[in-house]
Amino acid sequence: MSKSSSSIRARRILLATRVGFVTLLVAVGACLIWADPLIGTVAIAGSAAALYLIVRWQHGRVAYRCRRCSHEFRITKTIEFVSPHTPDSKLLRCPSCSEVNWCAALTVDDVSRPVGR
Repeated sequence: MSKSSSSIRARRILLATRVGFVTLLVAVGACLIWADPLIGTVAIAGSAAALYLIVRWQHGRVAYRCRRCSHEFRITKTIEFVSPHTPDSKLLRCPSCSEVNWCAALTVDDVSRPVGR
């Protein structure tokens, strides 16, 4: 495993931990809504804000490489949020070859040339 691949894996694990924490906060907030609607609502709103910040952070630091044609590209925040992923890849449609496959995640610093948003 290359250094950039292990770096991506570590970042993805950190991201998964953060998302898991946000999910836990949402569950606690949902339970608290029954006891005190204000506290539950604040917990859920805070969780949503934290999840948005995590996706925004991820979007600014990761690009993807198609495993079929090696095209490097960036994706929108919406696709970043909803697309299935593993620690080092994401299921995406390549804008170059239109193939749907598990594209390798790269840090923006590892990209060989500038990529579009």
